[in-house]
Amino acid sequence: MTAREMFEEEKQETKQETNFEHYKDEILEDYAQNLAVVKGRPTLCYKTNCNVCDFKINQIGCREKAKDWLKQPHEKPVYKLTKFEKELLQCYPDIYSFKVFNSLNGMKEKGYFKGIDDNEIIGDILAKCEVIEDRKEVIKND
Repeated sequence: MTAREMFEEEKQETKQETNFEHYKDEILEDYAQNLAVVKGRPTLCYKTNCNVCDFKINQIGCREKAKDWLKQPHEKPVYKLTKFEKELLQCYPDIYSFKVFNSLNGMKEKGYFKGIDDNEIIGDILAKCEVIEDRKEVIKND
């Protein structure tokens, strides 16, 4: 085991529990009824029409569905990029996050890279992307 691996292991052992980790079961039990999920993202139930909620249940059973959803492992989204966007990202170092590059941020403001998480590492974006014909395809599927 390298010194770095030993340090990382020790750091994980001394990590202090967060309030969320400590109260997770109570939060799941008491507040899941206020949760809706739209397109894989959490939102408030009272602000969401049942027809657009991923649970697709009219109030009966929502709480159980919400608790089940919260317990599932998080799946990163598949990014939909045009061929141009993918090829452009391949020109940047894949170890940095998207937000580091002002040129990419400027293009995003102009309508490119829709749905890309600014904090995502470029290599991870490229690993989880699907090439689409054009932007209209993204709008149609969203």
